[in-house]
Amino acid sequence: MNFKIFSGNSILTPQDKRQRLMLIILMVAILTAAIILYFGFWSSPTPPAPNSEIELSITEEKRATPSDVIKEINFDVDFLENPYLRSLKIYGEWPLQVNEKGRANPFLPY
Repeated sequence: MNFKIFSGNSILTPQDKRQRLMLIILMVAILTAAIILYFGFWSSPTPPAPNSEIELSITEEKRATPSDVIKEINFDVDFLENPYLRSLKIYGEWPLQVNEKGRANPFLPY
């Protein structure tokens, strides 16, 4: 293997320059993958911060049911009053009528 790539005093050919560039790109890619793997998979996860809007007080006697959680959600639907949404027109009928297509048994010969 030719180690002219790492010596600073030799004259590099275009192929050697390309090899140096590819080696640097490979090292950066390996370092990036190692950082992503470390912080994404191997580091200990931090617990998420509690959401104060949806957080319910759960006592030992009573657990929160899905209906309790749904009641606590405040969903703002004011965006439906937008004049652009009001100007939309309905074309066609709803629900759509789908005609039956094909044959009951598609494997029967004609």
